[in-house]
Amino acid sequence: MRYIALIAAALLLCACSSRQASHSSGQASQGNTQVSRAQQTLAHDVSALKESARTLVSDADYSIVPDIQQIQSDYGREQSDYQTEQQRGSCTDGSMRADASAVAADASKVHADLSSLQTDVQGIQGAASDLKLDMSTVQRDANMLKKLGAIPGADPSGAIAVGNKAVSDESNEISRANQQENTIDRQAHQLATTARNYANSHCH
Repeated sequence: MRYIALIAAALLLCACSSRQASHSSGQASQGNTQVSRAQQTLAHDVSALKESARTLVSDADYSIVPDIQQIQSDYGREQSDYQTEQQRGSCTDGSMRADASAVAADASKVHADLSSLQTDVQGIQGAASDLKLDMSTVQRDANMLKKLGAIPGADPSGAIAVGNKAVSDESNEISRANQQENTIDRQAHQLATTARNYANSHCH
């Protein structure tokens, strides 16, 4: 009877150990699945962040640079029309006042160009804000892997550095563009005023 009791106890102990082992194995499998999914998410978000950074730089070059060139071109035309007024304008045939009007029209074009630049700048700034959100997402992914005790397979710090550089570069480019083009806009309006005053002082 005692022998039978010992056998039963042994069988019970074996069954408990088996269940514990199975439970531990299940926990490990679940943990591995979480890590795998977190790694995939990080890899995807790192790739998306780098692509967004490249797009931000490309879009800025595609929109801001042509805007600057257009403003400079229209201001150059205004200066040329002003020189025409000074050198060949005549009150007799009305060309001096016509030249002054052309200078004013050029100044209006410069101002319209500046408005177009500012619209494009707002779009770039919006893209930069989205890029910052992408960087936060990558950092959150990396923190999750750290919480799971895993080392990130993709490089979150490198991707975030790329994003920060893109945001910084475009911010500096926007600042330079705004400063330069606002100055040209003021000069364009001043020149238009000078051209009008010149015509008025010569043609009564």
